[in-house]
Amino acid sequence: MPGFFKRLKIDALRDGRLKRYLLYAFGEIILVVIGILIALSIKTCTEEKNQQQQLNGILSNVKNDLVKDTIAINAALQYYQSREKTAKDIISDELGLEEYKKCPLCVSLLTFYYPLELNKKGYDQLERFYEGSRQKDSLARTISEFYKGNTPLVDKIGSQIEMSALETTAHWRENYPWFSKIIAGNLDSGFFEYMETADYKNRVAYFFTMSCQTFPFILQEYKKQAKSLLEEINEKY
Repeated sequence: MPGFFKRLKIDALRDGRLKRYLLYAFGEIILVVIGILIALSIKTCTEEKNQQQQLNGILSNVKNDLVKDTIAINAALQYYQSREKTAKDIISDELGLEEYKKCPLCVSLLTFYYPLELNKKGYDQLERFYEGSRQKDSLARTISEFYKGNTPLVDKIGSQIEMSALETTAHWRENYPWFSKIIAGNLDSGFFEYMETADYKNRVAYFFTMSCQTFPFILQEYKKQAKSLLEEINEKY
């Protein structure tokens, strides 16, 4: 085709036929335009393919995060549920001095907690992917709403439980001579007497409310929504 137009150009210039030359020029322009359109189309397709591959990788990370979070939450639930009965017995005055001496959990109940940190790598990547002019699709909006609605609450309650355990440890260290003994594993009669005080039972009541009721409820709701979100991601991708 280019040879044909070149021949037309030479003939037109040789014979002085302007009409034929204009035909040649128009044909060249058409070829250039078609070439540009094809190049742009190829570039657009390549960019869309790369973006889709990137999005698929991000959604895979979101899925992995949700699976790992579910496993961690199950462990946290098991940890706090295993302490629920002991805490309830304490605040219900079901335990006396002799029962306290046979209750290992009564010693560590208030000073230990389960460290739970949710994974947000995939979510952070998704937010960066849609920065700027990109419009989020329905799945991306659902993922964003899930994380924005759940993770701050889980982090907040988990942080409060952690601070309570650290505060109780500091309180005992600064105010009671038996603290060093129980840290060394040598239970002191003074500590058992402390277990019958209002200070100890009030702290257990707070632990029971936050760690055995509020937090498990929030974590169960997180698990429920995470399961639904995983199903939606698997269905669409």
